[in-house]
Amino acid sequence: YIAKRVAGPFAGFVAAMFIAIHPSFLTRTMGGISDTDAFNILFPLLMSWFFFKSFESRKLLETIVFGIFGGLICGLFAFSWGGWWYVFDFILATVSVYFVYKAFINRNELRKGFKHFVSQDYIKYPFIAISVFFTATITSNVVSNKNDVIVIPTSVYIVDSGSYGSDRTHQNIR
Repeated sequence: YIAKRVAGPFAGFVAAMFIAIHPSFLTRTMGGISDTDAFNILFPLLMSWFFFKSFESRKLLETIVFGIFGGLICGLFAFSWGGWWYVFDFILATVSVYFVYKAFINRNELRKGFKHFVSQDYIKYPFIAISVFFTATITSNVVSNKNDVIVIPTSVYIVDSGSYGSDRTHQNIR
């Protein structure tokens, strides 16, 4: 879907075929081999798709619903793989660049006042999308992880409840 939106139906078909028959993906996820590579393809794609749908929507309800789904998928991804924050941080960095770009391009609107600038749809809805996505990610991580993961922007801390006999209270894993 993402390749189709960016470059057309043929690019979407090629991207889907590339993911479906890529040898390094197929050899590590065949029957009998237990690995998380299938999750490392599925969850980032779903997370990105829901976030892009939320980001490009200009309806408040769609923005919120797709942002929540993207955040929940991100939480499931965090539960299945420790490197989830690569995709999460990439999305945050991309949105930051988008806001800086929009501020530069629309600097005349910004000169009229910050309140006027942020009330524009091209800033308001993406800001709502990233806020809902970020909040849903934090919520789903805290609820779904067995180690009580607390997400702080660009850092992840594990709070060990002591059930494994460890005396650690906080460990920065990133």
